[in-house]
Amino acid sequence: WPPRPAAALRLHHWTSTTDAAVRPPRGRVVPLPDGRAVAVLALAEPIATMAGASAVLRDPGSARAVAGVTVLDPRPPRGAARRRMTNERLAALATAGEPELAARLLDLHGARTDGGRLLLAGDVRSALAGAGAAFASSAETPSSGASAAALRTELLRTARRLVTLDRASEPATVAAIDGVIDDLVASGQLMRDGDRVRPAGSPEADAGTAAREAAMARLERALDVDVPPSLADAVRAAGCAPDAVVALERAGRIVRVEDDLAWTAPRYAALRERAVALARQGPLAPAAFRDAIGGNRRIVMPLLEDFDRKGFLRRTPAGHLPGPKA
Repeated sequence: WPPRPAAALRLHHWTSTTDAAVRPPRGRVVPLPDGRAVAVLALAEPIATMAGASAVLRDPGSARAVAGVTVLDPRPPRGAARRRMTNERLAALATAGEPELAARLLDLHGARTDGGRLLLAGDVRSALAGAGAAFASSAETPSSGASAAALRTELLRTARRLVTLDRASEPATVAAIDGVIDDLVASGQLMRDGDRVRPAGSPEADAGTAAREAAMARLERALDVDVPPSLADAVRAAGCAPDAVVALERAGRIVRVEDDLAWTAPRYAALRERAVALARQGPLAPAAFRDAIGGNRRIVMPLLEDFDRKGFLRRTPAGHLPGPKA
């Protein structure tokens, strides 16, 4: 050990046996301090395996055992992501415990899908953020910025240079790219104006920021009441852009209970405390809470359900009682 690169071997794994060849990452086997080594095995045919599974490599001629094998990654990086297979990352994966294994695999690949979402490693996300800010600043007319579609296309191109992305994960990739753009806007590095994105700091961006903050303040005033209008109506009346509504929610300035129902955070907290205080006096019925705040079923039922779900109230057949977080 190690065998010559591309040497013919046989992999014995559970009940399956297949031809295998060692394809050392970056041209060589990566040694570990404990005497083990990390290598990539190219198999003649697919096998069913999983991280942590054991196998044996044998010389097909003599049947001599060449090495014991522990599977670290059933599908090692390929394409652009192969450049990420540094000695440091491979050693970190080989010594990772169960709690950190997923994070080490993400760091090795740079991106991976999980439940329909595309997760990006921290350095990949940072690189995309830097590329996005640079692209908006390098537009032909920086003050006017670039179209959001052009920025998305540029970041998709950048992502493909950094990691390997499956065609099947295209929708998840686009969603992840949009998340990077949203973060740039939320952090103030970029300013979104309709279908264009411009760098922060330009006169147009500063004026847009002021207008955006004014619209956000108008929306907060509309939602700072016991019985707010529908969120869609309030957003339309305030002239608040959808991404500004998301920014308010992420910043904790508004609390959305349903898609079309929200309050300012202080007003939501006040309603919650009022409901808990009434529940301490006896089981709280929805009608009693409705009368106490002058509301209607449109807001009372979702609000009480939200308090139940978060543990501030506890629903019983007789009514709502204080919950474990009251």
